[in-house]
Amino acid sequence: MRRFLLPVVVLFFFIMESTAADLILIPSFSEDMFYVPRFTLLLLIFISVYVRDGLAITYAIIFGLLHDIVYTEILGVYLFAYPFLTYLSGRALKILQNNAFVVLLVGMLAISILEFYVYGIQLIISLNPLNFYEFANRRLLPTLAVNSIAGLVIIYPLKSFLTGLKRQTED
Repeated sequence: MRRFLLPVVVLFFFIMESTAADLILIPSFSEDMFYVPRFTLLLLIFISVYVRDGLAITYAIIFGLLHDIVYTEILGVYLFAYPFLTYLSGRALKILQNNAFVVLLVGMLAISILEFYVYGIQLIISLNPLNFYEFANRRLLPTLAVNSIAGLVIIYPLKSFLTGLKRQTED
């Protein structure tokens, strides 16, 4: 039973990304600003740090493909980005301290890289893309703000859950 708990939690965070985009209304954001919740990527980074890299990369491949299938028209964008960013973040946090603040900071850096990557793909494919100023002010900054707040809220419960899960699997 405990073996299925982590996939259910990751699936819950995946579903919460689309739900949070519809449910969370931030009054200080204007109508032309929008944010993209990246809860799954944050969770994958937490799994990489607090459980195992290999497990996090496996989940990153699965949920990257699932993200491509459900949310985008192009397969491979998130299938490549999620495992790559999870791996890089996990490696960086093996070198750095893995206290909660540093993990959150690396998570925000990974989300920034993901947003720039997706923006670059949209520049190549789209006929009418946002210019860089619009992208930075209308999408990147609100996305980082929302994900930072969400990360602050979920990091300590997830850290205790994941370290407990790691201890149980090691026994």
